[in-house]
Amino acid sequence: MLSYDPNKINPFMWLYRDPSSPFFSKIGKTDNERLLYAQDIYEVMKRVGYTHVDTHCISGVAFKTLESQVGKILLPIYNIIEQFMGILPLSKKYGSFLICYGEK
Repeated sequence: MLSYDPNKINPFMWLYRDPSSPFFSKIGKTDNERLLYAQDIYEVMKRVGYTHVDTHCISGVAFKTLESQVGKILLPIYNIIEQFMGILPLSKKYGSFLICYGEK
């Protein structure tokens, strides 16, 4: 199984996708989309019987467009920061997305 989820501790994901953020936007967000913690994904995967579970963060994922008008204006700045974060050690914890792999 492979999953690709937004990282709850990434500041940009929190700002744009967390309902507790003053900049939260529902535009383009699915009803079941939510930010997740890497440790929570790991624990659930182990609990439901997956083995060889690996969960890690990635950065450097740029976006071409967003539905939000404010997001569109700020997108070039985000993409520059996201690319820069991809080369920093901080991305191992604060990367924008969580990649999880597990075998059954």
